[in-house]
Amino acid sequence: MTKLETIIHMEKQSPICLGILPTGEYIYSTAEVIKSINPLGLVTTLTSGILDVLTVYRKDGTYGTLKLGDSVSQFSINPDGSIYYDILNRWNAFQMKRYNHIKSEYIAGANEDLFDDYGDLIFDDLNDGQGGEVHFMGFESLITRPDGVCMTVEKELGIIRDNYGDGKVERIREIDNSIKPYKIAIHPSGKYFVVDNYYSVIRQFNPDGKQERIIGEPERYYYSKYDKYKNYDGPIDNCFLEQPRTIASDIEGNIIFSDCRGIRMIDKDFTEVKTLFTEKKCVSCLTIDTEGNVIFGDYDGIYKLEVEGLKPGYHSWTHSNNYKSIWDNVSFKIEYISPETIKTLQRILLTMYKIEVNNTYIPIELIHHILKKTEYGPIMKTLKIK
Repeated sequence: MTKLETIIHMEKQSPICLGILPTGEYIYSTAEVIKSINPLGLVTTLTSGILDVLTVYRKDGTYGTLKLGDSVSQFSINPDGSIYYDILNRWNAFQMKRYNHIKSEYIAGANEDLFDDYGDLIFDDLNDGQGGEVHFMGFESLITRPDGVCMTVEKELGIIRDNYGDGKVERIREIDNSIKPYKIAIHPSGKYFVVDNYYSVIRQFNPDGKQERIIGEPERYYYSKYDKYKNYDGPIDNCFLEQPRTIASDIEGNIIFSDCRGIRMIDKDFTEVKTLFTEKKCVSCLTIDTEGNVIFGDYDGIYKLEVEGLKPGYHSWTHSNNYKSIWDNVSFKIEYISPETIKTLQRILLTMYKIEVNNTYIPIELIHHILKKTEYGPIMKTLKIK
């Protein structure tokens, strides 16, 4: 049984990437789009610009924005709550950065165009290496493992790489044009699952990058009048996927993915594929929240789908004890205060993502942590840098 709820309705924007913070809040990137109806009656979107902010949607229905200064599309949440994200700089070069709760810092990616004036690739090999030695082809998705290593997917050349956060980048899989990796999900087993929407399958890999299983019937997908005779739900080795786009896992290993049929599920024992919801067919991003709900982005907003039996999502920070490390650079005392003072602090949370005290940026997560400490809510009595 499923139940759909609209979280955010968007008129002139569409979500690109969606994540869950360790605090349970939703965070997403967006693009400005022009929407229209084509002759078939389907909605089409034309991207006019990618925004340079990540938006945080809080459980109380309020918003916060994190302004990064770079147009960001794909991102991932790390075990300590910091964020990796991709940018396309003014030289048309793809780079990785990390927001470390205070500022953004460069991680890796060459500072030069990959293509010449004729559109030909300048470099014969998109090499690995350290920092500026690395040439990226563009990111389809980023996902951080529990060990803090960020995996990046570059679809056109079939590359999956490990990014260690210190600038070191090395590929898990060599260039393989027989595979078109798109979105990627980590799994409680330590394996990872890659959506291949070119061949309409989901591929299972072990940590060393060896392919172990293919879910679905590999085929280059084309719409046809014979589609109605295909077996879409059923055993994983005898079913068809229609250009799968997004994927996520819960803590027990159940896998949720979307394709042109809607939102679908692979059970934790990998016995069958079943369709859960067919009313939304343009899902651009998908994750599972801390309460076991499917959170997904469509062209017109962000939605929550309640799925019976689904467990909380499996994320890089699921078993992390390091999330409080983002507060290690400050110390504070807490005292009881009046409800009026708390209302003032809550108004601050409504208007900005971070505040500055004594020339130090204070993460919003820290403020939330403080607000939860007492019945009335505490306040920072003193604050100093260690």
